[in-house]
Amino acid sequence: MRSRRGPLLAVVAAVLILVVVVSLVLIALAPVLFVVELAVIALVAGLASRLRRPSRHRTRRSGQPRTGDAPRPDRDVGTGSSTAPRWTMKWQSTPPPSAVRFAREQLTRVLAEWDLTGEAVEPTLLVVTELLSNAIDHARAPIQLAVSRTGESVRVELRDSVTEPPRLQPHDPWAKRGRGLQVVEALSSQWGWTNEPAGKTVWADVLTEWPL
Repeated sequence: MRSRRGPLLAVVAAVLILVVVVSLVLIALAPVLFVVELAVIALVAGLASRLRRPSRHRTRRSGQPRTGDAPRPDRDVGTGSSTAPRWTMKWQSTPPPSAVRFAREQLTRVLAEWDLTGEAVEPTLLVVTELLSNAIDHARAPIQLAVSRTGESVRVELRDSVTEPPRLQPHDPWAKRGRGLQVVEALSSQWGWTNEPAGKTVWADVLTEWPL
């Protein structure tokens, strides 16, 4: 009886050790896997947007309503100089969650006018998604989103009326939320915030070359 129990215990111990080693390896690789996950998401989203994108010669009938759009905020679109085009969108009250999708759709069209399409725009759209989502959840109006292009990068700026600086949460692979600034940090070449007289501006520079 003992002769049979000895090998069995050895097998069980080996399996437990293997499970512990694999768990430690996964925990150590979690930050790398997180960045790879973001890259895969951006790539898949870019391919999907390319498949969904209609021909440039196809136009929408004048007066035809768009279903599901968020109410239009105060908006100011300008091209600025030829070397630094700029696009802004403003909300005088806290925007609804649907404003994120609406802003992405509008910005996608603007980026296409700047000759940025496909996978090249996905990092910028993801950064806009995270910054605007954070503002909807934690900031106070008025809120302004500004996007400009300089050289080989796109700068995203989100201004709100909260003076408290943004907080980058520690990486937690099991957390359901709180990864917004981690996404911004992973997809931008640099990011930060600037104090304003009545709030702050969170900014991020995103390279236009993809993959990063």
